[in-house]
Amino acid sequence: MCTNYEEVSLGRDRYRDEPPLTTYNEENDGPITLATKSGHTKVVETLLEINGISLNERGKDGWLPIHHAAHLGHGNCVNMLLSKDEKVADLRVDVTNETPLMLACANPHINSNAVIIKLLRVAPNINAKDYTGRTAIMHAAETGSLFILEKLLEQPNVDYNLMDDQERTMFFHLVCRDMNNASEWDQEHILKLLHIMQGHGLSSKTAGDKTILMAMAESRNHLFLQTLLSRDDPYVQDSINAQNVCGRTALSYAISNDHKDMVELFLSQDSINLGLQDEDGETALSLACDIGMTEIARLLLNHP
Repeated sequence: MCTNYEEVSLGRDRYRDEPPLTTYNEENDGPITLATKSGHTKVVETLLEINGISLNERGKDGWLPIHHAAHLGHGNCVNMLLSKDEKVADLRVDVTNETPLMLACANPHINSNAVIIKLLRVAPNINAKDYTGRTAIMHAAETGSLFILEKLLEQPNVDYNLMDDQERTMFFHLVCRDMNNASEWDQEHILKLLHIMQGHGLSSKTAGDKTILMAMAESRNHLFLQTLLSRDDPYVQDSINAQNVCGRTALSYAISNDHKDMVELFLSQDSINLGLQDEDGETALSLACDIGMTEIARLLLNHP
């Protein structure tokens, strides 16, 4: 350790009117950063009482104390740093351009919920983008945290239709996860999410012309696909047979990834078209036979 925190704590009166001695470790982390990373709230409290203490000291990784606190879920440290200066809530990580809110959303654990609530109270730029064009709500969608997503969607200025550099919306990030083992999600929560979004984002495509249904089929997001197909949604029905620039359909993505349960869902739709061909002339059946998907080929052969 580069700093003896016991000495800092006992010597608070000595340094109350002047900055403490500036000491850094090999990562260029100073006292406030080290205390914050470790979640030593008493030490952080002591350091913040010193006149001239800086909340803007960056380590070699470009992170500030608020970034470490948000990422690691140190809620008390986050609260103290915000009480000292609310402006730190919008400060970015060097290079990656991530905000404290993004870091908290990207690393959900038992203490993250409280951290996110604290950050939202000071109204950070919730639609800020990192170096890949992702927003806080996109980071939350990638992790699949239901609580965090609901909190972000409650914010009046959140824009869930923004796209990242690959033209993926928040909903794309969410459905590209395998949610089959995500115990907190069920159809009721998915329907609630879709109701909040009022259908927005369902018709978006990625830079590769991939639809929402294609993304679900590829990632085996059975729960979301089942829920979407059960709704009387014109876009969903119209996009079942949609083809991308390579002629691929959502069904072909399910086949090529050996997602038999997804194939069964698509075959349950009256509008499914098994005769469509991709740019190589492959139909759903020929694709299954070509790549050796025996069970899927049997399903397709037995489809009326």
